[in-house]
Amino acid sequence: MYVMNADGSHLVRLTPFSGLVASWSPDGSKIVFNSRRDGFSQLYVMNADGSQITRLTHTASDESDPAWSPDGSKIAFVSQRDGNGQIYLMHSDGTHQQALTSDKGGNWLPAWSPDGSKIAFLSFRDKTGEVYEMNTDGSHQVNMSNDPGADNGIGGISWSRNGQLLYVVQEHLLVDPYFSQSLGVISILFQSILLMCLVLFLLRYWSLPFGSMTVIFTVSSALVSVLADQYVFIVAALAAGLIADVLLWRLKPSSTRLVEFRICAFAIPTVFYSLYFLVVQLTGGINWSIHFWMGSIVLAGVIGLLLSYLLLPPFGAVQEGGEGTH
Repeated sequence: MYVMNADGSHLVRLTPFSGLVASWSPDGSKIVFNSRRDGFSQLYVMNADGSQITRLTHTASDESDPAWSPDGSKIAFVSQRDGNGQIYLMHSDGTHQQALTSDKGGNWLPAWSPDGSKIAFLSFRDKTGEVYEMNTDGSHQVNMSNDPGADNGIGGISWSRNGQLLYVVQEHLLVDPYFSQSLGVISILFQSILLMCLVLFLLRYWSLPFGSMTVIFTVSSALVSVLADQYVFIVAALAAGLIADVLLWRLKPSSTRLVEFRICAFAIPTVFYSLYFLVVQLTGGINWSIHFWMGSIVLAGVIGLLLSYLLLPPFGAVQEGGEGTH
């Protein structure tokens, strides 16, 4: 998270980890925000200069979308502690947390009216994104956008100073963060399949010279990094390639050294993605929960191991060793 002057000058970094939605206290002395620094997305508050970071929520669920009340005494936010996104309210010190909504559709993006008497929010209770308004105790929840069946979502909600409710309509529904993370995991697993098919095929038939893995990993990652301007990942690929080359040099996997072949098949993608997520953490922080990124690393290794059984079945390895019959 960064802060800057309104004209874009004097950019200053406030946190050494990633932060998402943030809200200033009315007097400008504090900032409340959500971050995955401790696993799940939780709410934190800090001074405007980034000092004295204090955790406000302590749950095993994602807490997000904090919004400070106009008088500075309360914070509205979204909690998924019951399995659905619900609007919650708490004192600015994190005490007295209470739910204001309870429907099963999901509610997001709370926004206070200027006088602090109402909270507007996005709700999917009607199967499409609608803007609702309610009193600060959760009563009198009213559909304000009232666009039933519309194939759209709400991209943002705010209030004008005279109390008029403003919102932005977007053409497509908001993407569920879990769906986005799932796509990320699938992408990692698909990349693991492509990478390990090439590596294991080469190991199946040839004894590769030292440096082969470094070249394969670095070149492939460089091509992807150039497209996305993420050059720092080339360093991670280079390190992963060197470690993989050391593993091949020490273990000498081949069709006749089955155990070593399996170990390398699991270890190489595990090392590759461990270093990938290390770079993500060091450069901006991992926004995924620990279950997603640790699970991705392990599954990448499992995929490599399973592919080794396809390319070099146990009985096929015995036959090539001269101990089987055709």
